[in-house]
Amino acid sequence: MRWGHTDDLRQAANLFGSATFTNRYSNHPYADFLLGIPNSAARNFPTVPLERLIRTYSTGASDEWKVTPRLTVTAGLRYLLYAVPRDKNGRAALFDPATSSIVVPDGSLNLVSKLLPTGYIKVVEAGQAGYADNLLEMDKNNADRVVTSMVKE
Repeated sequence: MRWGHTDDLRQAANLFGSATFTNRYSNHPYADFLLGIPNSAARNFPTVPLERLIRTYSTGASDEWKVTPRLTVTAGLRYLLYAVPRDKNGRAALFDPATSSIVVPDGSLNLVSKLLPTGYIKVVEAGQAGYADNLLEMDKNNADRVVTSMVKE
């Protein structure tokens, strides 16, 4: 069994803002700059850090058979199971097209920004929308591996 932790923190390019000055107002870009009249201005907001917790379970067995002095057969069986990543702070969401709503993990409604306009889009908890607590179900059917090899010596 392995436990993993990933921090995904990528900040936007213009975190501190950017302004573009052209010759739109005074026929010279530097004059527009001195006048303080940008053609466009933009600023991105700081990224909220995501701390994902990932669990991986694995087991396996293998054996070797010497069929003849010159032929060895190796066979093995391995099973890997990757659990659905879970955010440490409950900051995860998905869009449910069937209900046109944003679904957040149970108990995470208080983490939704208060700046989100009410009536714009409905935000519901996972249990209310019929999802698992961590929003995604683990797929347990596609992780098995069978390995065989033959070596002629």
